[in-house]
This record gives sequence, C-alpha cells and structure tokens, in this order.
Amino acid sequence: MVTWEEIDKKLNLKIEQIFKHKPIHTMSSYERRKTIFEYLCNNVTYDHELLQDIELAKYFNEKL
Repeated sequence: MVTWEEIDKKLNLKIEQIFKHKPIHTMSSYERRKTIFEYLCNNVTYDHELLQDIELAKYFNEKL
C-alpha cells in the first residue's frame, strides 16, 4: 500500500518538474494553473486501448 509520504514525495517531484524553469512562488494562481494545464496538454496521452478493454469488461461483467 502506498503511504501519504510516498504520494507527497512524488507530487513534489512532479511539481519541481513542471515548474523547473519558472519562479513558482512569484507566479499568480492563474499563471500556475495555466502552466499545469499546458504541461498536461503537452505530456499526457490517453490509452484508448485500455479504455476499450475496460468498456468490454464492463459489458461482459468481467474483472480485469
């Protein structure tokens, strides 16, 4: 089981990665949200194959 300390550590590492070249403490809330949004748009991909597997499993009442 994952502990809160491990989650907190991973979150802090991701925040450092996202704001690597930006002064996070001097940015407005809007600028921080925009930076996170842009990071997600540029780095997150959707696994359509996994979605299809989940939908089929639900349809056939199976567990993955």
